[in-house]
Amino acid sequence: MLTDNTWVKAFCRKHVGSDNHNVILALVYTAFIALSNGIIWSGIFASYLYLITNKSNEKVGYSEGVFGGFSMGWGLLGGWLADKYRRDMIIRRGGYVAVIGTASLVVLCSFELFSNQLDGDLETDTHIAGSYLFVLACTGCIITTVGESISDSSSEAIFADSIATGSRLELITRFTTLNVAMSITGQVLTIIVFVALGNKWTTNDLCIVLLGGLFFRIPGCFVSFFFNDDCSLKTESKAVTEDVGSSASKSKKFTYVPWILFAIELAWCLGSGITVKFIPLFFQSDKRDGLDVSPAVVTAVLCGRQIATLFTTLLNEKLALKMGRVQSGLLFWVLGISLWSVIVVMGFLDDYNTHMGNRILIMSCFVARSGLLSGNGAADYSISMDYVPKDRRGFFTSLSAITMASWSGTSVLGGILVDRGSYKTAFLVTLAFHVLSTSLRIPLLWLVPKEQQKISKKQQNKDSISKLRILLLGKSGTLMSAADAATVKEFLILPEEESDEKESPTKGDIEEGDSSDADEKTALIN
Repeated sequence: MLTDNTWVKAFCRKHVGSDNHNVILALVYTAFIALSNGIIWSGIFASYLYLITNKSNEKVGYSEGVFGGFSMGWGLLGGWLADKYRRDMIIRRGGYVAVIGTASLVVLCSFELFSNQLDGDLETDTHIAGSYLFVLACTGCIITTVGESISDSSSEAIFADSIATGSRLELITRFTTLNVAMSITGQVLTIIVFVALGNKWTTNDLCIVLLGGLFFRIPGCFVSFFFNDDCSLKTESKAVTEDVGSSASKSKKFTYVPWILFAIELAWCLGSGITVKFIPLFFQSDKRDGLDVSPAVVTAVLCGRQIATLFTTLLNEKLALKMGRVQSGLLFWVLGISLWSVIVVMGFLDDYNTHMGNRILIMSCFVARSGLLSGNGAADYSISMDYVPKDRRGFFTSLSAITMASWSGTSVLGGILVDRGSYKTAFLVTLAFHVLSTSLRIPLLWLVPKEQQKISKKQQNKDSISKLRILLLGKSGTLMSAADAATVKEFLILPEEESDEKESPTKGDIEEGDSSDADEKTALIN
């Protein structure tokens, strides 16, 4: 197996921060799926449904509601299965279903594209009747959603179980950064394709873009077949709630944390679902309150949103280590909501969509707002996994199915508000939910103290020393050769020592041996 190769492990240890089999697979899986999502779900699929339904926001909202319903039902089932059976088995079962759904969408887009070319119809009309095409596209998306909902809880739980407690913020930040970077790559590819095809909103061009996104999704589905429960960590990845000793009140206080984070995400999704799905349509629409911009510009704005998220995710990691994960997240959210308030105020101006300056301001505020509100996602996830017991992580990760279902459910409301009212009404409702979500973060200032970062750092040092001992000693307890030790040292990542702890790992952490062996080990480390 590739992940068993010594040099692959050494490379991943140095550049990823972990050589765990499941973490490495998650890296590859994230790269392919994020690249696909950057092409498909950044407004392209919604725009496709929008055109084949004769530009109906309401029908797009209904379809999103259906997707959310299936995601919630099967996601909760997947979470229950993840805590009851082997998680790698659940991931594979979901992967099979996701492959079927992805393949069905490939067949549909290929057939529609081929039919349109035979008829010489490259504009907005489709070969298949719009209503039938809408049903077929939604069916393929539902099958894919079901498969991914089944496996998501298990894959997130097995990922969390493969990272030592106290090391999650750094690793999750790296994977979030990878996810955003690959999503940006997908959107850049989409811009290039649109420009090459004429930069017009046509079903023919959208089918070509969708096929490209689906092409990258298939390898990601196959990678998910190789996760392995046996490669997860044991006691090293347990929750901090399992280390609180005999203090029952402290343990009870800690159990509130993941539920508060769930409530925060739920309130945020309820508000975002009303508008976020329709933001690309708001930019695209040539109706009375749309901005009427080209496909390349819309995709560039969405790409800018991902770039902003990438920047704020890295910035949030630095701030979290200095001021606390909760404190930095609260700061980002207050700033993000302020920018969304600017968009709401602009929506009530009579000429907000006629002057280029107003359009640029709205799109710029949207980019910055999205980056700020999404930039602390890695920190929130690391907090949640630090406070959820190992045997309950499948359940808690499945709660994301409920939040996504609420996001999709309010998309139905958003479609109705936009079609029967205006975009500015939907923006105002979203602002109210965002204020509620931000206020729910305040209790975490007391429940997740900044001192937890010190505990996490100490645990990280202990884990790294343990790995060092294993690297320097063979299974028989004999020392490695000087050449092998030098090679290991080249790839080894040593933790920074605490200022108040100067303890040498060779005295307390290396297995017992004679004094000469200990001196040799100390020399190798230094």
